Amino acid sequence: MRYFSRLINKVPRSLRYILALFLTTRVALTIIGVVSRLLLEPHRHKYFEAVYPRQLWLNIWVNWDAGWYLRIASFDWYSQNARVAAHKGVFGFFPAYPFLIRIIGFILHNNVIAGILISNFFLLVASVFLYKLVKLNDDLETSLRSVKYLFLFPSAFIFSGVFNDSLYLALTLISFYYAKKDNFIYAAIMGFFIALTKPQGAFIIFPLLYLYLKNKDFRLGRIKIDIIFLLLIPLGLAVFLFYTHYLTGDWLKGCHVAGKLWGFGLHNPFRNITTALFFRNDISVSFPIYFSSAMLLVFLLFYRQVEFSYWLFGATQFLLSFSYGSDVVLLCLLRHILPIFPLYIIFARLGKDRQLDLMSTVLFALLQGFLMVFWCNGFTIVM
Repeated sequence: MRYFSRLINKVPRSLRYILALFLTTRVALTIIGVVSRLLLEPHRHKYFEAVYPRQLWLNIWVNWDAGWYLRIASFDWYSQNARVAAHKGVFGFFPAYPFLIRIIGFILHNNVIAGILISNFFLLVASVFLYKLVKLNDDLETSLRSVKYLFLFPSAFIFSGVFNDSLYLALTLISFYYAKKDNFIYAAIMGFFIALTKPQGAFIIFPLLYLYLKNKDFRLGRIKIDIIFLLLIPLGLAVFLFYTHYLTGDWLKGCHVAGKLWGFGLHNPFRNITTALFFRNDISVSFPIYFSSAMLLVFLLFYRQVEFSYWLFGATQFLLSFSYGSDVVLLCLLRHILPIFPLYIIFARLGKDRQLDLMSTVLFALLQGFLMVFWCNGFTIVM
């Protein structure tokens, strides 16, 4: 027992804190999911039931778009699906995450477990790099609070599901961390994979370019050849577009499929917000808009709490999230705003006020448990 205690004490406080948060939140969410599934079984929406595992504690983490990622990883990648009309929706999903599922799933002989392990692994990676990134400019307590808000954000349970959001966030934070360390080669390599994870990932080139120019004091004479590496970021997007063109003859196959199946398309974000806020009576559409709009308001009001490069990243992600269009896409807003890590930093810095920190922590934790019930039972209030 003493040896075990000494071993734990050798682990840095920050890592112990992160692991403790990870374990307690995942265990609590699993209990909430299993109990609510048992109670609400007759009422749940059985979406993609064919790919669900039978084990209930795994089943709760496979929901909504998870089925598409598993289809891509489980069948003949994109190529065979391209010839099957029912599977053409796979082109609306980028390949980095299902590729990892395919590799780990081959080793484990179980793609569902592979997806859950990958998601939770990158959630831990994201939390570590969020801590490291914030620690570059803030004290230990603020850095740890940012990780707390990452785990307690109301829709953060999605990070542990078979979704690409934890991978996207982890790669984003790693890229920013290396950019802040003036290592733009590593930052750009991460950016390449970010653009292969989500289409909006390619927009990280703008804050990284700003950081690059800032580090060189905006003087052209100090700009070095390594700026070319930033072109790896749009190259990641180009690789997938070229691949879809090779398979289907359509460079924008993903956009066209997503538009046909889910009404995806770029629309006026302000019109989307006002329509949902003032002219909709459907809570399943209104709540994601209300909450996401509240987070946007926090982001805009407390913009001075984060540096401009982080703010620029968050602004582009918010703008794209609110611009996607149809009801189906707007229902996913609580997932789309998850990778906007400047929110976690803002709440961490505002949390220096202990009362505000306590109120935010309790509110977020309660709301997360509430939304977990809806999400893992297939209710459309959060997708």
